[in-house]
Amino acid sequence: MPLLRELVMTPLLTAAAIYDIRKKIIPNYLIWLGWILNLSVRLWQEGLRGLLYCIAAVLVTITVGFPVFKMRAVGAGDV
Repeated sequence: MPLLRELVMTPLLTAAAIYDIRKKIIPNYLIWLGWILNLSVRLWQEGLRGLLYCIAAVLVTITVGFPVFKMRAVGAGDV
């Protein structure tokens, strides 16, 4: 089952990388699609515990990253 995550995320990450190389930006719909797909795969593979772990990781990342973004130390894409 760990292969499922790679099968789902690899095409999305490839599309994001190609878009970023060509346009120098990754569109929000690709970011949201990645979050939704990742949360779905975690729920499918690991149940509610995996889903909650993933949500907690996102919240910690935003909590730590947002103040650094507001200080203009990094761009929004880095958070």
